Amino acid sequence: MEVYPLVNIVIYSMQFDINSCYSKINMINSNDDITHCQDVFRCLPFANLFKRRTAKLLKKYKEDNYNNIVCQACIRY
Repeated sequence: MEVYPLVNIVIYSMQFDINSCYSKINMINSNDDITHCQDVFRCLPFANLFKRRTAKLLKKYKEDNYNNIVCQACIRY
């Protein structure tokens, strides 16, 4: 997923799915309680996790292909 840029609706949809899992596993319905459980279990919001993983991938890709002009052009876009 890190390679393909996601639109906000997909990111929100993924977060909704994650929240639904927390709700069902822990038998809670309140968004505040779900957020608290995610904090306790150190589960980052999907948007933050996605941005972090994408940045890590691009950094590694850039380091591995530093001398390749075509790869450098792809990284800029």
